[in-house]
Amino acid sequence: ITINASDLLISEIVLKPMLAQMEPYLSKRRMSVRFETRGFDHEPIVHADPEKVDIVLRNLLSNAAKYGTPDTPIDVYIKPGEGEAEVCVRNQGPNIPTENLDKLFERFVRLEATQGTKGSGLGLYNARKVVEMWGGRISVASGEDAIVFTCTLPLAKAEVAKDA
Repeated sequence: ITINASDLLISEIVLKPMLAQMEPYLSKRRMSVRFETRGFDHEPIVHADPEKVDIVLRNLLSNAAKYGTPDTPIDVYIKPGEGEAEVCVRNQGPNIPTENLDKLFERFVRLEATQGTKGSGLGLYNARKVVEMWGGRISVASGEDAIVFTCTLPLAKAEVAKDA
């Protein structure tokens, strides 16, 4: 697998087309997706492969819709990291015990709470591998009836220059 990175706005190039495809499922679950930029005065331009970002965000958003509480929003937001952008996907749902958080990224792992829901246990494993290919990190936090997945993306050179 190769990375074909270019400068892009995630909301325009990846998120909008993806959400148009996911709309029927989101509607069925009575869920909406809210997008915002936090800590930047504009949506930052990232240097990433749109197809690979799509793979990761599609997995995170489909999991948020599949395992999240119906009738609640899914929040996608971009915030500054150390010379990078952090893309976060937050949904409301049952807390994941701390001892199970790292297991989510292992191959073929399905937590007890997901039993009865269709899935292979490969989605988050694959997402982690793709994020690591571009030199990023992916993590998960759970608490207060919400789960937040965060992955990092490099900022475009023009964005880094603005911050300097």
